[in-house]
Amino acid sequence: MKLKKYWPILAGIVALIIIYFLFFNKKEEGQKITVEVRKGTFKDQVESSGELQAEFSEDIVGPSGLFRFGIYEVKVENIAPEGTEVKKGDFIASLDKSQLTTQINQAQVELQKASAQLSQYAIDSALNLSQARVNIRNIAFEIEKKTLIVQQSKYEPPATIKDAELELEKSKRELIKLREDYILRTRQESTKLNSAGLDVKVQQDRINNLEAVQKSFLINAPKNGLLVYKTDGYGRKIQAGSSVSLWDPKVATLPDLSSMLTKTYINEVDIRKIKKDQKVEVGFDAFPNITLPGHVFTVANMGENQSNSDSKVFEVMIKLDKLHPAIKPGMSTKNAILITEQKNKLKVPLDAIFTDKNLSYAYVKAGSGIDKKEVKIGLSNENEAVVEKGLNTDDEVYLLEPESAKKKSVIRLSK
Repeated sequence: MKLKKYWPILAGIVALIIIYFLFFNKKEEGQKITVEVRKGTFKDQVESSGELQAEFSEDIVGPSGLFRFGIYEVKVENIAPEGTEVKKGDFIASLDKSQLTTQINQAQVELQKASAQLSQYAIDSALNLSQARVNIRNIAFEIEKKTLIVQQSKYEPPATIKDAELELEKSKRELIKLREDYILRTRQESTKLNSAGLDVKVQQDRINNLEAVQKSFLINAPKNGLLVYKTDGYGRKIQAGSSVSLWDPKVATLPDLSSMLTKTYINEVDIRKIKKDQKVEVGFDAFPNITLPGHVFTVANMGENQSNSDSKVFEVMIKLDKLHPAIKPGMSTKNAILITEQKNKLKVPLDAIFTDKNLSYAYVKAGSGIDKKEVKIGLSNENEAVVEKGLNTDDEVYLLEPESAKKKSVIRLSK
């Protein structure tokens, strides 16, 4: 019974203890987070993400010359999986042939018409010229007869002789006319036949060209390599169902894996630090344990607009100095471009440095107390700073400003 009497008091004490640890002690603990000042290599780096690509590659393109047939876009019917190791002659992709098939069928119909027309012209020509030759032979026979009549009429009256001679002369002129007409008719028929033959040749050539282009709709690998899809103007990868245009006929590429680059973009604030040949450490999202050395290969002179932002970015190409069999084009990279490297320097986290106007200082553990000491800062990066003066190796500095030392005076550096 006596114990029940003190339950409310005990519960209150426990509640106060819990509140203290939850709200007050947490802050005090946070203020006691310290790190030791250490000597080491300081690196000023610009970090960025990028995408791996081959320095050299061979584009695999669709058929050329489609504009001759009024075709400006064709769909990809099937394509080998991206990342496939292909050998020369292996299947890469097939394109939709339906537009060409329609035109081939139309051309074959036109070829049949032209061939029929040529055959008809040939028959008509043979008949017409044959009749003309018959007419010439007939008139020649008439001339022979009339020549004989003239010869036999020498004893006839002059009028009769004259009539016979006139008939002979008339037939001779008619023969000349028939022969001239025959030459003209021969040329005329030859022209018609040549024209009809040309129509046949045009349609046959069209079919041959269409069938030759149709064969190129089956695309095979020109050499051994790793298949990588190309992207269209909207950044979408070419795949089954995609359209390949006359102006951008690339379907895929076979990269040369012996020389690799990573393309990255640096903001306009940091680009002034980036110079050609600077060292780079390249990491890979897919393989966190792999880091390869590289160097800045090219730096763009002109900036580009960043999406959804008014700021500009500059393209930077980084070349890998070493390769690894696991890495492939298209992988995401993490690039640390080394701007400056200083060895054997005192370093502290940026959180340990506090400022008041132009004065930099740190809270240093001093036995059971805390000193507020001025420090001279050298180079810094996003995470840490070099301390030129004011701290020593193994000093412990606070990462959060201790409440008990806030109002202390700063111990200034001796000049």
